[in-house]
Amino acid sequence: MPCLNRMIFVTGFARGGTSWLRTCISSHPDVQAIPTEMPIFREFHNDRAGLEAAVDKAIEDAGRTGPWFVNKAPANAPWVAKMARTVPEAKFVFIIRDPRDVFISHKRGNQKWMKGRNSTVDGCMEKIESYFDGYREGATLPNIHLVRYEDLHQDFQATMRKVYEFIGLPCDQDLLDKVYDSCNFQAMTNRVQEDRDAAARKGVVGDWAAYLEPEERQWYEKSDYWRTFMRTFQYGWQPVTYGSILTAMRDAGVESMDEETMLREEVRPDRVNLLLLHDIDLLNSKAARESVLALARIEGELGFASVFNFLPLDDVRYKPLKPEEIVAFIREVQRLAPRAAIGLHLNATERFFPAKAPEADETHPLIPDAIAYLHKQVDDYERLGVRFRFGTAHGYGRTTRKQPNNSSEVFRKELLTRGIRLFDDDIRPALQVKATSEARLRDVGGSLTTRRFPNNGRVDDSATYRAFAPGALIHFLIHPGNYDITCPLPLGLRTNLADRTEIVPTPIPDPVALAGGSNAPTTGWTGEPKPQSTSSMRRFLFQVSKFVRVVRG
Repeated sequence: MPCLNRMIFVTGFARGGTSWLRTCISSHPDVQAIPTEMPIFREFHNDRAGLEAAVDKAIEDAGRTGPWFVNKAPANAPWVAKMARTVPEAKFVFIIRDPRDVFISHKRGNQKWMKGRNSTVDGCMEKIESYFDGYREGATLPNIHLVRYEDLHQDFQATMRKVYEFIGLPCDQDLLDKVYDSCNFQAMTNRVQEDRDAAARKGVVGDWAAYLEPEERQWYEKSDYWRTFMRTFQYGWQPVTYGSILTAMRDAGVESMDEETMLREEVRPDRVNLLLLHDIDLLNSKAARESVLALARIEGELGFASVFNFLPLDDVRYKPLKPEEIVAFIREVQRLAPRAAIGLHLNATERFFPAKAPEADETHPLIPDAIAYLHKQVDDYERLGVRFRFGTAHGYGRTTRKQPNNSSEVFRKELLTRGIRLFDDDIRPALQVKATSEARLRDVGGSLTTRRFPNNGRVDDSATYRAFAPGALIHFLIHPGNYDITCPLPLGLRTNLADRTEIVPTPIPDPVALAGGSNAPTTGWTGEPKPQSTSSMRRFLFQVSKFVRVVRG
């Protein structure tokens, strides 16, 4: 039986998320994936019978029964418009991505087909340009749907809802939650770091800022074609950094909470509240120490209050510093950031009950030793003049085991006898109850993950923070010793909720136009790869403007 009216073809930019998008679509209970790529559009774009035979055979060979089927093949992209006209009843989903991230994914990947000309900016972009031209030819066709990788990445549920609606598949919030849980990058790869040998290398947004060479950046700036593409689809040149995020918060009037405010469990109902915490996991290198001091300097200049949580003086991650040197370092942090408080990043749980240890409770024979070490941590600092009122648990929440593997109730009681309150077990629950909403920012594996942020909100745009309701709480956890805090920061997958706040982000300017470059484009699409009629160009630009309005709210 012919299946073209139940066929979903995913294509788009190579290294642009086609595999991920196919997996997301096939996670719908009514869709089954044909796993082997079928790069058949070039051969069959004028041969409906041949396409139908090839698709039916692939479905039969894969043992799929439907009712819907999905296949992905980036190599189909140049002929997607031709094929969409040949088979108007089929569905075509085309995914684009920041062309700089596409190139970096080719350049840093170790797959054989990524080497050679594909690893050079002009060679890679020549291929991707031909792919996008395939979409442009059919931009107004009703059976082609455009997806931005960045929207799937940062606004997952809303983006997938639109994809399912385009296909004609039923979906509700429960389904979208399940699809996200099974298809987010960490769930699919079980890692947060780069794997250059894997098909899913890293799964972040903005990796170009760390790896694009100056001459490669100049290539994009000189390309009328790609500069226009980037401006049209909101790909800017200003990389995200911790400094740019905190500056955006300051400009939006976000109020940072000092230690007194946290300990009193106060949430201002008339402002957006920021809870800024830094876990100092590493001081064992000059680079780690410089990164911590750089963050303290940024916060001091911006006037932010925060808490720097330090590990015990004898922790191996602070070697070769002596206890007196660690305390001198803490004093320097306080000098640079006068509103910074100092907390204890206790590691008793980690030292005595590692993640793979069996479940334990207060009756475990090692509990007395862990409690004794906990008090030693506090005593060692107090002898050198550092007193704590605030603490966090290192390794907290790494497993689903019972306390004290992932909870610190036993230590919370002991610390209270020393006048120290634990954040996760004591302070945060109280703040969550009083806040109108809670959003989170956290650096994981060198990238920044966000949770419960306004949709389409860039984390370094003040418009994002103005979209929060008064009384909201933003919990921002940073590990400045783990990375160079001044370097660009890629974005990890964002967690979305059903309740959404539409915002209009600050426009992204063209850097060459700002500099008054003679070849700076004004409006429309420049750098045409081949002649097009005025009417077809007008239709394309209308489609683009409509798309941008939809995805940007």
